[in-house]
Amino acid sequence: MKNKQNRSMLIEQLPNVTLVQEVFDLVESGTLLRGDAAAATRVVEEGVASLVDSYDDALGMALSQEVRFRYFMSGNGGQLREASWSNIIEDELGKVFGTLGNLKLMDTFYSVAGFGASNNFFKVVEANFPDQYGDDLADDVCSVMGGCIASRMASGRDNLFYERIFRVYQLGGWACGWDDDNQRPYANFPEAQ
Repeated sequence: MKNKQNRSMLIEQLPNVTLVQEVFDLVESGTLLRGDAAAATRVVEEGVASLVDSYDDALGMALSQEVRFRYFMSGNGGQLREASWSNIIEDELGKVFGTLGNLKLMDTFYSVAGFGASNNFFKVVEANFPDQYGDDLADDVCSVMGGCIASRMASGRDNLFYERIFRVYQLGGWACGWDDDNQRPYANFPEAQ
């Protein structure tokens, strides 16, 4: 309870406080990875993500998918390059941190998210995460949700990459890869199977 109160006080100091709180509320809701078939259909109808029907295929994709991804980091001018899903997440987070720019704001992000020695944010994700998926997947979700927090701090809802991922998680899915043809994430809904 004390950690949540401390976090709330820090969040109130942030830009886009309501949007940042929405990420924490989702993580604490107990709905992570619990979307049904209707939610899977909805994510496609909304144009948010492409579906991967099998959890095993989604897991393989998350761990080893190499896709051609338009790379916009400084100096690359939008070149296509091969990248794994984790590389894409890291690249997008790097862009968000570049937008944050302000070191004090970045320090506040790390304090709010509880990254570091105590890793409080991971503990919150883990406490509200379905047991059958294990720590590796919880770690992946923690990392991506941290990116959503940073993105919303930096630019509200303007980062389409992270907003699409956030919507997948809102609907109870798991963003597990990148569909470069359609410029959106792949999503899996384990509970829909």
